[in-house]
Amino acid sequence: MKIKLWQPVVFLLAAGGVFWFVSARSVESIGETVEAKRAEFATVVEATGDLRSSKSVNITCPKVPNMWQFTVTYLAPEGTNVKEGTPLVRFDAKKLMDRMAQQRTALSSEKKQLEKIRLEEQEALEQYELDLAQAEVEVSKLERKVKTPDHLIASAELTKTRYDLELAKARLELATSRFENQKKKMAGRISSKESRISLYQREVDNLQKHIEMMTVKAPKSGLVVHKRWRDDKVTEGETVWLGQVLMELPELEHMEVAAVIAEREASRVKVGQKVNIRLDADPDRVFAGEITELGTIFRQKSNNKPSIIFDAVVRVLEPDTELMRPGMAARLEILVSQEDDVLQIPEEAVAFDDKGPYVKVLRAGKARRTTVTTGRVSGDLVEVLDGLKEGDTILVDNAGEEETAE
Repeated sequence: MKIKLWQPVVFLLAAGGVFWFVSARSVESIGETVEAKRAEFATVVEATGDLRSSKSVNITCPKVPNMWQFTVTYLAPEGTNVKEGTPLVRFDAKKLMDRMAQQRTALSSEKKQLEKIRLEEQEALEQYELDLAQAEVEVSKLERKVKTPDHLIASAELTKTRYDLELAKARLELATSRFENQKKKMAGRISSKESRISLYQREVDNLQKHIEMMTVKAPKSGLVVHKRWRDDKVTEGETVWLGQVLMELPELEHMEVAAVIAEREASRVKVGQKVNIRLDADPDRVFAGEITELGTIFRQKSNNKPSIIFDAVVRVLEPDTELMRPGMAARLEILVSQEDDVLQIPEEAVAFDDKGPYVKVLRAGKARRTTVTTGRVSGDLVEVLDGLKEGDTILVDNAGEEETAE
């Protein structure tokens, strides 16, 4: 509230020839005042951070053999709600398509060669089969002739027939061997060619699969959020690397804050502490949170900001899926401790001199400088350990007249 003090002035009055001096006072505003009061006192640590989803699907470059660099030709716009199967990223597949064209040409050539081999080997096999059949007929004929009774055929002729039979059997054995060898040769040549064709076919099939992989589709429905890489987001036409995360599909029902906390506050922050979260996008709303994880190492904030920080993760207990989006900036108040019945005043009411902290207390219409002993600080409030009592009226801006110090 505003307090006004009376300042003395003098008026000279004439009455019956006698001059009287009458004291009067004018009014002057001395600024805002507050009362020292006992109330609940929460000690907090302030921090900052960025919203992110604790459950999200990262979209990266496809794992294509012998490819480490990719050129982006299309990116789904950030903020788009996509359905499962919607194309999210396309990469330049020209090299793969050129290679597949070559493999398809080679595959077609191998298939034509296979057909030629089949015809050639089948023709040779049929000829050997014919020779075998003729040899079998000749053996069969001579065997019947040898069985002719002796009195019906001359001795010399019978002897010749027996020799002819032995020769025919040898020819049959040779024809059989040639026929079997031709079948093996035919099978071998065809199998070898079919193996090459199978190799080319697998290569074509793999290339086709890899070309399809160059279009990355949404594995689930969700909101498209582009990820930063070295402080920048990827754009179409840019070259990216295997393993690089280009975007994510977050689950907005599971939000958390990736917080950074000053080194000096490290010993005061613990897992399980409650947190008040305010988003820069809607600073009037306060969301409840809880620290779920603390970093294990300290690090430099950035090359441009050498201050030392450590990381923490704060779970948002009841996220607003309509408002909250990954990447939003957040300001945090981490509740370190909370006590009842603590004497406290605004921190701005405390000034300092050579003797330490002091305040200006309004007593008997005068602002009196009073030395105080302060304790913990919470936001814009400071704990008073000694020098004040509950109900004392304090000048917030330390304005106004002073009397003797207390």
